[in-house]
Amino acid sequence: MPKISAVAVASYIFSGYANIIIFNRLFKVKIKRINLLVIFEISLLTLFTSVMIPIGMHGIDSVGEYMYPWIIMVDTIRLPYSPIERALFIFLMLYVNISLISVAVHWHVAFELIKGTFSEKNTEKKNRLVLTLFFAFSILAVIRIDYMHPEKLSMYWLVARLFFEVLAVFGFFFFLRRRKA
Repeated sequence: MPKISAVAVASYIFSGYANIIIFNRLFKVKIKRINLLVIFEISLLTLFTSVMIPIGMHGIDSVGEYMYPWIIMVDTIRLPYSPIERALFIFLMLYVNISLISVAVHWHVAFELIKGTFSEKNTEKKNRLVLTLFFAFSILAVIRIDYMHPEKLSMYWLVARLFFEVLAVFGFFFFLRRRKA
């Protein structure tokens, strides 16, 4: 039986659907089935390569010993005829950019969800209050995380996220069925 932390980490890649709560209002036309199929195939290929390439490079036994197997794997790749000889620098720039985009999307979704919990009236004062709370929470978290172990904290967050997402999905189905009845 796998540990709950392993299940939580493995399920994180499938949690992108939660952003649809906010971004669904931007889809004006219905997405065609062929487009959904192409998106699914690209996502499946990305998932397959992100798991299998480090296993192929490091081996099944040693890939589990690294926290970031992709970074270790890219560090072994050389580009001898390139101005930048090691591929690690290029990969790290791409990795940081993807991480920043992910952070921006998740903060936007969280901001819109918190904004939606207040009254229907969209005021500038409410937006500033929510942003102030975000910044205060971020600064306190950065100060506090220095004293905690970030790996342990991220594991707690992933396990909590798994349970809250399961509760949210069941809650949405429950409220959707009540609404139809």
